[in-house]
Amino acid sequence: MATLKVNRLPAPTFSWLHVNHAEITAPQLVNEQPEIAAPEGISVGQTALQNLNIPQTDSEELLSFFTQNRVSCVTVSGSSREPVRLQFQKNGISALHVNAEKGKQITVIADYRACGAFQTVIHAEDAASVKLVQIFSGSEAISSIAAEIADCAELQLVQIFLSGASVTNGQTVTMNGRKSAFTANIGYIADHNDKLDLNMNIIQNGKQSESNVQVKGVLRGNASKVLRGTIDFRHGAVGAKGAENEDVLLMNEHVQNRTVPVILCAEEDVSGSHGASIGQISAEHIFYLQSRGIPEERIAELMAQARLGSVIRQIGDAETERRIFRVLGREEPDESEYNQV
Repeated sequence: MATLKVNRLPAPTFSWLHVNHAEITAPQLVNEQPEIAAPEGISVGQTALQNLNIPQTDSEELLSFFTQNRVSCVTVSGSSREPVRLQFQKNGISALHVNAEKGKQITVIADYRACGAFQTVIHAEDAASVKLVQIFSGSEAISSIAAEIADCAELQLVQIFLSGASVTNGQTVTMNGRKSAFTANIGYIADHNDKLDLNMNIIQNGKQSESNVQVKGVLRGNASKVLRGTIDFRHGAVGAKGAENEDVLLMNEHVQNRTVPVILCAEEDVSGSHGASIGQISAEHIFYLQSRGIPEERIAELMAQARLGSVIRQIGDAETERRIFRVLGREEPDESEYNQV
């Protein structure tokens, strides 16, 4: 079986750090289509992935794998305030194209409960708005996003990773448009021997473009995680702004956490920032909670809920939020909580 290099770091560092890219085995799976529920105003179709004008990606080898296997691509276009819902229930290979035409609004909630490889392509034309929510709960997943944002268009990305033995996820967002905007809220929990490899490559070409990436996660058991976050200010991106920040909680000393924040700059008049907050719950805190009758396993669940809660609420869909909280062991929230979102 072929080995593919994905999640490439745009500016490689020392090879002995083992963060310049991830290596995966090409999956031996068949094409599978998701279950789709589309509201009025949204058109859903199909095309071959190789027929699309695909923006830049950090995983060219993975994209070639998709096109060589002639993966059928679900296409979503039109406009609606209500979300398009996709559920991936069967193990397989699948692709999705979200095409927001000028001034249109599209929200997609993609629920990946199966194992497989998934490619997403996004085109947001002038003044268009796209919101993509991805929830990963399958034990193994390979996922890639290639997006392009035009003038005054915006892309909102919300990703939730609910454990997984091996999950690789990368996205390249090319902001060509003037005053284009990209926001990402990412939450993850990794446990046992889970391996999570994340890559975010934001290319800002547009004048006064603005990006903001917030990542929150919990590592426990013997889990390991790599996060590469690159903001690339290209020549001509006058007045562009970019920020990225990660807040991760390490539940014990056995976890492995690697965070690689990068800012590349070929333009003087820009503003970029990055940061990472890495902490542990203190023994005193655990002892206090146990003294209140809360078992250690439940404490871990409460910490995960607290960390991921603010990310989950960015979804903006009560049904989806409830399901995720239930997976995290939380009782059903009341309606008033959602009315405040």
